[in-house]
Amino acid sequence: THEVSDSVDVGFGIHAPFGLAADYDDDFVGRYFADETELTAISFSPSISVNNGSGLSMGAGINIIYAEGKLTRFLDNSAASAAVTAPSGTPNPGFYDQGYADIEGDDVGVTFRVGFLYELSEQTQFGLMAQTGTELELEGDADLTNYVNPANGVVTPTSVSERVVVPLAIPESITVGARHQLTDTVTLLAGATYAKWSRFEELDIVSRETGGDITGAPQEGAVLSHVTEKWQNTWQFNLGAIWQATPEWAFKTGYAFDESPVNEDFVTARIPSNDRHWLTLGAQWADERSGWTVDVAAGTLIFDGNGRVDERNYQHENPSQVAELQPGVPDQSNYQGEYELDAWSAGIQVSKAF
Repeated sequence: THEVSDSVDVGFGIHAPFGLAADYDDDFVGRYFADETELTAISFSPSISVNNGSGLSMGAGINIIYAEGKLTRFLDNSAASAAVTAPSGTPNPGFYDQGYADIEGDDVGVTFRVGFLYELSEQTQFGLMAQTGTELELEGDADLTNYVNPANGVVTPTSVSERVVVPLAIPESITVGARHQLTDTVTLLAGATYAKWSRFEELDIVSRETGGDITGAPQEGAVLSHVTEKWQNTWQFNLGAIWQATPEWAFKTGYAFDESPVNEDFVTARIPSNDRHWLTLGAQWADERSGWTVDVAAGTLIFDGNGRVDERNYQHENPSQVAELQPGVPDQSNYQGEYELDAWSAGIQVSKAF
């Protein structure tokens, strides 16, 4: 941050607004639905704020987001193998080994945000921030190895590659918060965030080829793979407290309830999530003379019960129409599982004031 004048400040930040990673063992029973799932995002965020000198500050900024994703899974060639007749005249279900699909892509998107901070008094402040959503188009390639599909005339295992795009919806959100200095040494904090995750309705892999794709469809825009998501809008609520034990040392604690956006009717092996509770403890050491500050924190994540997955393969009734997605119809593939979910985290932050 930099103070331009008594009423204007500018700033620039680099942060990770969201992301996830998951990697199953190669013998995972649901490997035909999910193997690796990765989403990495970095945001470059310039901003400006203005205060009116009477307790009200207003800010605005943009997030220039670079995102890259990876989706992999094994390909089930058992049906093609079963169609192969052994010399004895019986089906040969183990004729073809399983294949593998690796889809990777990246994109750059932009979101906008505005914020307000109102100081009711020296002890009490209220804040509000709103942020727009966006649509990312992760463009890249789908690489298939040991690909077999007799329905499209591919009976010899082969490796194929195709240019694809994976649309990804980023939600708009609004956050409110409050801070109150209860005593000279104790400060209380509270906040809530509402995010419109219902924008994320499906996870599609769409062809960018104009001369035909690996499914045999002749047109650009064919949906090669479809997963019904139908995520839901979410709330997150948090409470916290800070105890300033000495001028240098402060101790912190917090709790947050975080709703999962995952629709319980469409829980997938890639994100077998449910609602969760965060409990955290932290400490801060600050030296006012040098401007150095060190924060450490650790927390545990408690999930509301076990994650249950009942996933099927879905296809669009009219896969050539990407702009108007049709209701999905399941095939006979099915993966069911129950997950015992738990997590913990730890972090350290070092900052210097100039």
